[in-house]
Amino acid sequence: MASVLMGIASLFYLAQTSDLAATGYSIQELQAEESDLKLKNEQLALEVAKAKSLSAVEAEATKRLLMVPAKNLVYVQASPVDDGPVRAASASRGEPRSVPALEKASAPPSPGLLDVLKDTMASALAPRSLRKP
Repeated sequence: MASVLMGIASLFYLAQTSDLAATGYSIQELQAEESDLKLKNEQLALEVAKAKSLSAVEAEATKRLLMVPAKNLVYVQASPVDDGPVRAASASRGEPRSVPALEKASAPPSPGLLDVLKDTMASALAPRSLRKP
């Protein structure tokens, strides 16, 4: 009877040990997979950073989209408009209110800037045969 109990106890111990070894092996596999996925994630983050870089965007625009760099840059500086305090309550009561962006500016822009802008746009949009040398 004692030998039967010893046999059952040793089988139970052997089953527990083999289960523990299998669990340890599964943990090692999962840790290896985790490290592989972390490495792949870092590589993908590097690829995203490269793709977002200005040089990569410029290369893509010139090669695939056939874009060219701008030759004549014109910078227009707008003066800020002071509309005073904004009241949101008038719109909620159904009263008409003015929209500053749709109103005419109180002071017209200087004619020199307007002429330069008009000439630049006309020369950029005109066919090559009509452009001024």
